[in-house]
Amino acid sequence: MQKTRKRLFHRKTVVQYGGFMGPERGRVALPAIRHDKVIERFADAGAELWRQNGPRAISFGGVAQEAGEGKSLVSHHYPTRKELVLASARVIANEIADEIGDIASAFEVADQQLHTREDAVVRLVEWLTTDANNPGKCLLELAALAIADAAYAPLLEPIARNLYQAVGATEAEHPTLLIIIVFGELLQQSPLPRSPIGPAGLRDRIGLYCSPDRQSQRLVDGMRDLVSRPLPHFGKAHWQSAASDPDGPRDRIILAALDILARGDDPTHRAIAAHAGVSLSSTTYHFRSKTDILAGVYGLIRARVRERASRILATMTDGASWLPEMIENMLPYYLAEGPQATIAHLHLVLLAARTPELQAWASRAQETEIESLQRILAQAIPAAPSNVARATMSFISGFILFHLVSGENWFKTA
Repeated sequence: MQKTRKRLFHRKTVVQYGGFMGPERGRVALPAIRHDKVIERFADAGAELWRQNGPRAISFGGVAQEAGEGKSLVSHHYPTRKELVLASARVIANEIADEIGDIASAFEVADQQLHTREDAVVRLVEWLTTDANNPGKCLLELAALAIADAAYAPLLEPIARNLYQAVGATEAEHPTLLIIIVFGELLQQSPLPRSPIGPAGLRDRIGLYCSPDRQSQRLVDGMRDLVSRPLPHFGKAHWQSAASDPDGPRDRIILAALDILARGDDPTHRAIAAHAGVSLSSTTYHFRSKTDILAGVYGLIRARVRERASRILATMTDGASWLPEMIENMLPYYLAEGPQATIAHLHLVLLAARTPELQAWASRAQETEIESLQRILAQAIPAAPSNVARATMSFISGFILFHLVSGENWFKTA
């Protein structure tokens, strides 16, 4: 595909906002066109803050400064921060959907340029992970918001339709599997320093699912079967505070940080201390930095998953089909019994994606996960290369995110 088309992700998208647009008592009403332009400019300003630093960066003051208007005018048109973030999310979602739609159309028109079945997915992931406006990170953040708040779910529907169109250009038989892999790759690559040439080994990993070799065929067949079968709807369990029965101040701090991450809030020292019921100085006494606290959260989540997975693995014998079966047996934990930890892990990834000082830690944690999975995979695929383990990790993380979000039916109605 020739890079001659205009990048739509740089384009400012008009947003229709259904909030208050009339005059308040004692004020002179501005012309309607002025209202429309101001509302559009505020939504665009919020979207620009989001692209560069994530949705947490959107504030009334920040949007006012970006748009060159007064803070009071922003709050006049968007009385709550949620309305402001939602308007900005519409801009982000429309831009991503338009760009993916352009990519899909280019694949359909120039499919002779797609030399292998995986080319469409490779080029899509490369754009999502290397574009300067961070569309991959923005897409994951939109998904996280949709999991927490149904108001964001409709914004993902056009993105889902265009994803199916783009992937279906070369892989009509198993498009859902490849969309899961796309999201898994985003979850793996977003917390890492961005490479101008895209994720290393991406083509080999995508090729594993598009054209598996004889050694990995049964593994991939099991994953395709798992994706194609309807799974039970687990619903959302009633979440109890993770900090209900801690052993001491250190544990209370870790569990409080997990609670805050699960809510999608910023785990600052002050917020963690208040939620844990400890002094602010206690957080720095027990942990040298916020990174150490987050590493403690990650260690707790990983220990819980490892304990559950070990019990499941102990009951399995067929080495070639154990992985899809294990994932299916783990879903009740991820989606019903322990969704708080699952959501916290997602927000931990997103926080690392936007925080450069966390990226070195995130890279080490990811390599540890890959090495552990590679040792387990050796039971089914002797001498499996590391890329198989990384591709498997993409499937696991993408599959869990897929089901967390599809609870809002945006994939199923695409």
